[in-house]
Amino acid sequence: DKVAALAGSVFLFTLPTFYTFAIRGLRPKMFMLLFGSVSILYLYKERPVVSGAFAALSAGLWQITIVFPLIATLYHVKNREYKKTTLVFLGMGATTIIVVLPYILRGAADDMLIQVVIAPFIGHIEQSLFSRLLQGGYMVNFAAPLIIVGTIGAIQSFYKSELWWVG
Repeated sequence: DKVAALAGSVFLFTLPTFYTFAIRGLRPKMFMLLFGSVSILYLYKERPVVSGAFAALSAGLWQITIVFPLIATLYHVKNREYKKTTLVFLGMGATTIIVVLPYILRGAADDMLIQVVIAPFIGHIEQSLFSRLLQGGYMVNFAAPLIIVGTIGAIQSFYKSELWWVG
């Protein structure tokens, strides 16, 4: 479990692009870490609605942090606390509605859906799927061993530890 925790903690710092966020104008990415951390804090304070709300805010800032809503949900599922799981979903849903509602009211929901959900998956038309996968591998670079160890540790600790979410 300690290896998985270390891999999960160090992962973002192994990506060179993480350090260039501020230079490239991507400072809001730091808020995704803040909101994700606050989500886990409220998870342990037994406030599932607030935890779900902050998890949704984190994932809304950067899709890669979908891990925080997963942690908030799976924590209660693993402990068979299904009422709290529902409350986590309530917090995530309410936050999503509050954030997306202005776009819906202004008639820009379809544009938002295309820009936020569809466009990142399609990428550039000139680029093949294989080319995009290679580019993703290049971005991961030397963090690949940490990703593998962290994934294995997370899966293993999910079945053996209370601190599974750290991995």
